[in-house]
Amino acid sequence: MRAAGPAILAVAVLAAAAGAQPSLPADEVRAALIAVGEAKGRGDLDGALALASKLREAHPDDLSVQVAFQDLKIAKGDRKELVGVYMTKASRPEAGADAVFLYARLLEGRKASTELKKALRKDPAHFPTLCLLATLAIEQDAFEEADRLLRQAKDLRPESAVPVNLLAWLSENLGDDAAAEKGYRDAAALDPSMVLPLTNLGLLLVGRDRTEEAAKVFASARRVAPADPLPVLGLGLVAEAAGKAEEAQALYREAVDLPGEDIAALNLLGQTHLRVGKPAAAKEAFAKALKVRPEDVGTLLHMAYAVLLDTGPGPARSFAEKAVSLDPKAAECYHLLGIVSEQAGKLKDAEALYRKAMSLDELEPAYPGALGALLTATGKWKDAIAVFTKAAELTERAAEQLLDLAAARTGAGDHKEAVKVLEEVLVKDPANLRALMNLGLLYHRKLNERAKAIAAYEKYLELGGKDERVKEWLASLR
Repeated sequence: MRAAGPAILAVAVLAAAAGAQPSLPADEVRAALIAVGEAKGRGDLDGALALASKLREAHPDDLSVQVAFQDLKIAKGDRKELVGVYMTKASRPEAGADAVFLYARLLEGRKASTELKKALRKDPAHFPTLCLLATLAIEQDAFEEADRLLRQAKDLRPESAVPVNLLAWLSENLGDDAAAEKGYRDAAALDPSMVLPLTNLGLLLVGRDRTEEAAKVFASARRVAPADPLPVLGLGLVAEAAGKAEEAQALYREAVDLPGEDIAALNLLGQTHLRVGKPAAAKEAFAKALKVRPEDVGTLLHMAYAVLLDTGPGPARSFAEKAVSLDPKAAECYHLLGIVSEQAGKLKDAEALYRKAMSLDELEPAYPGALGALLTATGKWKDAIAVFTKAAELTERAAEQLLDLAAARTGAGDHKEAVKVLEEVLVKDPANLRALMNLGLLYHRKLNERAKAIAAYEKYLELGGKDERVKEWLASLR
């Protein structure tokens, strides 16, 4: 899913991080926010928004009030109109970390990260910014940066479940399921009213085929938040795993019905369906959101991707093209239409669309990454090297982008340069199995450096590499 731009689990994490406040509001503000939440929970988005708007007028400097107001506007599909308002506030010379944070949380990807770093320069101990920036770092595979930010956030507020939940999600991304499970349980214990760690834990347990345990976790999450569709979706997954197809479908339908006309919740539900490999069910959530707001560009992009996965590029094209027509300056629209075109075999169109996305957003590495992969597939090695170099620079030469660059260098026959890049990867990530295996192959097959090839292959196997061919290559060298 990452190739298509929109986040899946991160959407839920972002919501939790953004709501984490550095201090509690006054009692009357807290009571008013509870009333706003209750109205939203009943599905009365208009009533909740009216309350939040009045509260915002009375307390314009309260971060928790501003977050509640933003979230309700987003639920109504009004994110785009918010961006201009909060951008103006964030660009004022006297703007503090709160103002920059409120603008940043309306953005995505590198644009959001850039603004959040500005907020940290204004206040290095701004807790919500640390959490949100860490979330984006995980999405961008910048795992070391995410860990550093979350450790800082946890030190600032050891009582908060937010950084603990995010650290668990980081562990899950790193493949350490045991640490992830412990982290989710710890987060749920820290804040029993927070449904997100329970949902994350349930999904993790389903992935491990521990469905009986997952059912108990999802049931607990549903008691905590009866109006939240994600625990219901989780119970549907458990029912499906038990072979109860009709029960599962009934739960999936119930999950789609729960958010009412909350576009943000419907999109999150659809994205979570995609995360667990159910594009057909995701389409139902996105379709309902589009009935509420037919011209919501974000939903159209999600729908295009779900349709692409479920039925192919032909049916997906109309959704992607509509998104482009509605927001012709949005890079992500061209990126997704490029993916659809590439899947349809229209490679020249895809290349032009990826380049258009790059021209509209020069900070997002996913766009040169997509173009580089296409150029590599068509044997345009020199062009691929150029765009992969750009992607690497945009990510401060992160390992994933460097591995792509090394592959392009290898394809172009620049074997010594490819080795340099792979060695740079191993400085950053000494246990990177892909880098070790490719380094061994270059030393073995291209540069005829037997001792170095043996060392790379041995390290690969020592660190748990599973490719059986490496043992054969190592034996032949010995």
